[in-house]
Amino acid sequence: MYTNQNSFETSHRRSPGIVLYLIIIGSLIATSFAVPRESLVVAPQGGSKARISVEDPRPLAKAIEVLEGRYGWVITYEDPRYVYSSEIKDVTLSVRRDLDRFKPGQAPRVLIPKGGRLAFDYDVKSETNLPGNPRTVVQELLKAHAASDNAGRFRLESNDRIMHVIPTAIKNTHGQLTTQDSILDTRISLTAEERTGLQKLDGIRSAISRAIRIPVWEGSVPTVLLVQHRDSHGVAQQKARDVLLELLGSLSDRNSWSWQLFYDPGLKIYMLNLHQVLVQQ
Repeated sequence: MYTNQNSFETSHRRSPGIVLYLIIIGSLIATSFAVPRESLVVAPQGGSKARISVEDPRPLAKAIEVLEGRYGWVITYEDPRYVYSSEIKDVTLSVRRDLDRFKPGQAPRVLIPKGGRLAFDYDVKSETNLPGNPRTVVQELLKAHAASDNAGRFRLESNDRIMHVIPTAIKNTHGQLTTQDSILDTRISLTAEERTGLQKLDGIRSAISRAIRIPVWEGSVPTVLLVQHRDSHGVAQQKARDVLLELLGSLSDRNSWSWQLFYDPGLKIYMLNLHQVLVQQ
């Protein structure tokens, strides 16, 4: 149990060992566990159906990537916190390149979600091969995920142009499905002061971290764009998701921004990654 906010943040500064771990994880996501092209299938079936089929450590997040890329929909994704051993995979021996520095069995472990396959069909208009209702498609995707053996349960929130896939449950250490809230529902406050977009993003991350006692770090973010953006708005007890949306919506860029908030079951941290979505006209 941490006694105060300062001790919490100090105890989670990035040591060289953790930085190396993150480099390994980044390489792992980008290469070793990238989904082969032939396993991502988005094809019309008889002019009225389309299919998505993926295999990935995070199959739901990967299927969402396919939808974003194909239709220009903005669909944010947040991991649950993986703790059940059967839903976690140890890939230490296959991805670490520094095992010779450690005694056998003593290298820091690299853990990722076990993942699996996910496939689902959805309706498209025969004349355009395009879906009629984006929300309906994502709802069907969540139903397919819930019917699979893959980890977690999720709900959908949406407004006029953005959909959010939000975790609601995950198996606990005993394998029992347990309710779990979204960390982006955490209410945070930020003082009104001049700051760059990157500083505001860091403020959002830090405020969530202090509130939930779990580190939240920036992963892949548009650093140059955020540094160039200026912001002086404060917030008082707003949901972190809304504050993040406001920041990303204010960036001077012709494309929309989405995010993936991944949980690392080895380090027990969250990593926030931002990416562009080319919105189709």
